Amino acid sequence: MARKHCRPPATREKRLETIQQFCSACGKRLYAAYHTARTVTTLAGMYRLTLQVRHCRNPNCVRYQVSYRPEEEGAWGRNCARERQIRSTSPEELLDPHQAE
Repeated sequence: MARKHCRPPATREKRLETIQQFCSACGKRLYAAYHTARTVTTLAGMYRLTLQVRHCRNPNCVRYQVSYRPEEEGAWGRNCARERQIRSTSPEELLDPHQAE
């Protein structure tokens, strides 16, 4: 079902950068190719994530122009999925199975 109202604006901002600064194949420095942004909803609030994507500039490298995205991006996705699961779970299911009996 489509939204009937606009999504509220993000209340917090976080910049995610790659930890890896050098290409894993050729060892040359990666350059910041572009930035991309997304809004993520968590239990703590709305976040505007700015992701720095890097590329290898060496045309002889096997990873030439392959995107290196921030490593922390995956953790944000897992946390959001876990929070969605918690929101959709009934309170009885959250209890310890031994206590529910």
